[in-house]
Amino acid sequence: MLALWTGQRQGDLLKLSRLAYDGEKIRLRQSKTGVRVVIPVAAALKAMLDPIRVRAPSPILVNSYG
Repeated sequence: MLALWTGQRQGDLLKLSRLAYDGEKIRLRQSKTGVRVVIPVAAALKAMLDPIRVRAPSPILVNSYG
């Protein structure tokens, strides 16, 4: 879902911290180009991200082991 709505590379999404999401936008620096990107969050993605919105540097995407 995150890849579908942001269009970002897998490696960049796996490193994405919860601090990168402010409730309206996702801010990140692309590892390949070094470009800073601000991505507006669509309603479908917002519904998924809001319940996990914690002001902590933990990653958004984790496996069953955390």
